[in-house]
Amino acid sequence: GRFATSDLNDLYRRVINRNNRLKRLLDLGAPSIIVQNEKRMLQEAVDALIDNGRRGRPVTGPGNRPLKSLSHMLKGKQGRFRQNLLGKRVDYS
Repeated sequence: GRFATSDLNDLYRRVINRNNRLKRLLDLGAPSIIVQNEKRMLQEAVDALIDNGRRGRPVTGPGNRPLKSLSHMLKGKQGRFRQNLLGKRVDYS
């Protein structure tokens, strides 16, 4: 079978891979046009991590499904705050 991984893992992996590639290009002394393009791609990966789909086409995963970003995980009725953190009854006695 397949592994079930979080969408955030894929988005973080994209940011880390782009950052490592940019660092390698800078160490090799690549032409500035290539470095600029890689910086743009890194910024797009960070944007997708924070709020996927806000700037243009969203990053998609398997099955052409848009990946859920940090903002999607937090906001709304099914988000982390309303689903798990608010309104829980706790006995502090």
